[in-house]
Amino acid sequence: MKRIYGILSVILILATVFGAVVSMGDEDTTPQVTPTATVTDVPQTDEGKKELASLDKVKSAVLYDVESMTRIYSKAGNDETYPAVTGKMMVALVVIEALSEELDTTVSVPASIASIQKGAHMELVGKEVISVYDLLAGLIMNNSNDAAYTLALHVAGSESEFVKRMNERAKALGMNNTRYVGVTDADETGAYTTAEDVVKLARVLIENRIYKEISSKTVYTIPKTNKKGERKLYTRNYLLSKQIYPNYYMSQATGLCAGSSIMGGYCAVSTARLEDREYLCVVMTAQGSIAEGFYNLIAAKELLLWGSDKYAYRTLIDSSKIMGEIKVRLSEEYDWVGVIPRGEIKHFMLKSLKTEDVVKYESQIFYDVLTAPVKDGEVVGEVKVYCEGALVGSLPLVTRRGLGQSRTESFLKVLGNIITSKAMTLGVASVVGVLIIGILGKSVWLYRKKIRIEIEYEKQ
Repeated sequence: MKRIYGILSVILILATVFGAVVSMGDEDTTPQVTPTATVTDVPQTDEGKKELASLDKVKSAVLYDVESMTRIYSKAGNDETYPAVTGKMMVALVVIEALSEELDTTVSVPASIASIQKGAHMELVGKEVISVYDLLAGLIMNNSNDAAYTLALHVAGSESEFVKRMNERAKALGMNNTRYVGVTDADETGAYTTAEDVVKLARVLIENRIYKEISSKTVYTIPKTNKKGERKLYTRNYLLSKQIYPNYYMSQATGLCAGSSIMGGYCAVSTARLEDREYLCVVMTAQGSIAEGFYNLIAAKELLLWGSDKYAYRTLIDSSKIMGEIKVRLSEEYDWVGVIPRGEIKHFMLKSLKTEDVVKYESQIFYDVLTAPVKDGEVVGEVKVYCEGALVGSLPLVTRRGLGQSRTESFLKVLGNIITSKAMTLGVASVVGVLIIGILGKSVWLYRKKIRIEIEYEKQ
């Protein structure tokens, strides 16, 4: 019997230990939510269409907030137009990327420059020696066709090879609706682009120190060369300067280019800093004349001021907003924990709108109850944010604080897990089975012993 009870004790200990291990392996894992914070187009309003009457005089236009690249306004932004002077922006980008360390290098103007007579020019002559920087100033500030031609031949050896590089760079920028055929805007047959593609080009140039520096100048003096005396260049982006057409001046304007071509009409790619934010406006194929006015500039100015006046970049949700509570078991501090978003979502919207009227939250909390310990910032859900019915973005919901576990409650939990575990149940069943077998065996042994005693008694 001592041997039987020893075996039973070993079985009971093994069942207990196994049950504890199993119970510790049954803890829940927290599902992970990938945070997203996307910004959508600002819905257009009838009010905006009435206030922007000048946009009737342009084929296409778009307005963006630069920091977030939120599209605030769009009119036929994906419709094809002639590149006009926006082609010079790509010329400048290819040249700067090729010669950024050689801006002081001098270039000899080719004799074939005599063939470049149409459109804007800086009066270059054959064999004139001039620096790369001075040529870029003529190209960017004055839209000079002769500067574009001279730089193209210096960089690539021929205009056709340079145009090939322009188109390759456009493809790399995702300008899939753009094709260039030359470096000047005198003949654009077969060339095309869109306002949205120009935005992709402008984004790169805004970040380019050399282009931004030159495009923000209003006047630049070219030193005397071997063929010409000192000469001044004045910007054709009249939003920047009062010197030629003061009516278009906009004190907040910072760049980038403006001009016209015979086939492409008037266009402007304008940046401005308004209320501590930078905006980018592209106006393509606008009407215009000296008598009537240049609608590329009129529309750009109106659109920039309108966007800043009517819209604001507003926070729709951040970690200060409590989205709910979850009950917590076994905590030594509180029996609940608050749930908040991790991160923030901002969105451009009309200043006149009240967020409580147009912003809706769709939240999902994954748990009804948590068991301490609870980590600070543990993902427990997700919230989607809608503005005027459109999904703006989503964020994970996390616990607002961490909660430790009570030692007493922790012990009781472990004990309860052991008692209720499958392993424990199996162990207890095994012990009971062994006991029953032992009792039956003992009964049989006693019965047989009794029989032997009776037989021996009868023999006596």
